[in-house]
Order: sequence, then C-alpha cells, then structure tokens
Amino acid sequence: MRVIAHIVLLAGVMATAGIHIALAGDTALPRTAGRWNRIDTVGVFNDQQLFDLIDGGASLFLEYGFVRAYAAEYGDSAQRFLSVELYEMSDPTAAFGVFSSLSAGIGKEVQPGLRMSPGEGFGFFWKGTCMGSMTLLEGPPAAPGEFVAVAICIGNLLQGSGPPPALVRRLLHAGCDADGMVLFNGRLGLLNHSPFRAVQNVPVETGVTGSKSGSPFMVLSYADSVRSHSAYRQWVKELVADGSTVLQQTEQQAHVRIRDGETLTISCIASHIVGVSGTNAVDIIHAIMQE
Repeated sequence: MRVIAHIVLLAGVMATAGIHIALAGDTALPRTAGRWNRIDTVGVFNDQQLFDLIDGGASLFLEYGFVRAYAAEYGDSAQRFLSVELYEMSDPTAAFGVFSSLSAGIGKEVQPGLRMSPGEGFGFFWKGTCMGSMTLLEGPPAAPGEFVAVAICIGNLLQGSGPPPALVRRLLHAGCDADGMVLFNGRLGLLNHSPFRAVQNVPVETGVTGSKSGSPFMVLSYADSVRSHSAYRQWVKELVADGSTVLQQTEQQAHVRIRDGETLTISCIASHIVGVSGTNAVDIIHAIMQE
C-alpha cells in the first residue's frame, strides 16, 4: 500500500479489521466502485497510527475528533490507480468540519445527506460521521464525475446522514458563499483558514470562516458568554498589537481599521464573536442571532 501526501494532510487508503464504523455492508470500502476495482486489502489505522497514513496532517484530524481510518487502492482498465481514504470521526459535525477544511468549502449535495467536492485529480466527500478522500495516483486524468461516482458507491454503504451543522446552514441562508466556508474545531483548524491576522493568541473553541460577496468573515463560538467576552477583548488587544487602530469600542462591539485599510467590525453576541470585513456585518450578525 502506498502512502501519499495531499494538501495539508492526506495520503494512503484503508481496510477491514475491527470495523467500528456505521456501515450498511460488511466492509468499509467496497471491492468495486463504479469502474474502479479494489486491488489491495483495506488498511485500518487507529489513534497514533494515523500519522503512518497521513504525511504531515494527522494533527488536524485528531483536533476535530478522529476515531479510525480505512485506506485502499483501486485500479481500472485504463491503468489508472486511485487512492481512497475513509475517515471515521467522533460525530457528524467533526466529519463535516474536516471535510470543509480539506476542501476549503462545503461542496455540493450529490444525493441526500452526501456532499461532494471534486477537483482536478482528487475529491472529498462527507456523509454522517465519515469524511472521505480520493486521489489519482497515476494514469490518464479522471473526470470529476468519476470521483462523484466513487463517492456515491461508498456513501451508499454508510448509514446515517443529515444536513450541515445549524451554524453553517444559517450562514448560507444569510447569503454567505459555500466556496471557502470552513467549520473549524480548535486552533489548528482556525489558523489554517482564518481570513484575519492577529488570532494566534485568541482563545479558540469552534466556529466558521468564510466570505460573503467577497468580504471575509469569522464566527467564533464558545461554551458561554463569559468566554466569548474574554476572547472578544483579547482579539481587539491582539489587533492593536499587530498595528491596527480601534475606531470605536464598547463591551459588545468594536470597529477596527486593520492594516490593509479595511474596517473590521467585531461583535460579541451571547456566546459568539462575529468578525466581518466590509459591509455585510448586519446580515451575518442577524444569522447568528437566529439560534
């Protein structure tokens, strides 16, 4: 079995021993998926074994809530070879988060409960507690539709599905862009995708980054309002230390001229902090208030 690296973290492919995943069939990865046939056994990776599968990015999966991974290699009649990985996460939100982080967006729904983000030579998918990836290792190019077909074959074996998390759905309803929207869980996920500077020392739990009409935003979510207010004050402090200028500040909201000349509006709303650059602050703040 070959192990490869892709983007911040991907590689290899997975197998069958000790399956703990919610499956309709008896194996994590099918013997056939569309025109592709599995050409090796499925490898299973638990806990720290994940570092053997992923070259340089296992820490992100562990931060989101990793359970186990399955990997295998597939081939077709055109002498193409495809690496497929299936990651079982602690819950659907964790699986969706790592899917959005890798694909830098939330993809499109290709069948109820299954979302897919294909690219040139690779693809990611999400369903329930599982996130999957596919990477063309060698051979002629594969059309995006072929990756979709593989995702559907594997998705049909996975039990449990549902819509994206509520916060993501509210932001989409507010007109935020699906491309580039990322649900993060912890500091590493945020630092990989933060649209703003000076967040290294801001307390991080969960949240969403993205854009609306080209203007970036960031939502930080906390367990309670005490934590959110503390993080709000820390973020403003970090921005000032980074060379930004506070134009106006109250206990609930600050307007900060950041280093590129844009005005960043930071609002503390109950257990959330909303940071928006540009003119879309009101829409995004209203979406957060719909809890």
